[in-house]
Amino acid sequence: MQVMVSDSATASISGLEGLAAWVSTNYMGMGKSAADALPELRRKGIKASGNSFSMGGRSMGAEEIAAALRLQV
Repeated sequence: MQVMVSDSATASISGLEGLAAWVSTNYMGMGKSAADALPELRRKGIKASGNSFSMGGRSMGAEEIAAALRLQV
């Protein structure tokens, strides 16, 4: 089951640290805190530039990153 989040809810996510905090708060599978999720995101090759993210050279939003990593709510 995936939860869709509005663009305005994820617009405030900035940088890899922000993505790690958002992922750890909303999804299972990457640890219980941003400190747990951050190294996992780096291992998966996620890159951040402001509030845009990329994986494998493809620009993606936060929800798309979560879906690509098959994270569960």
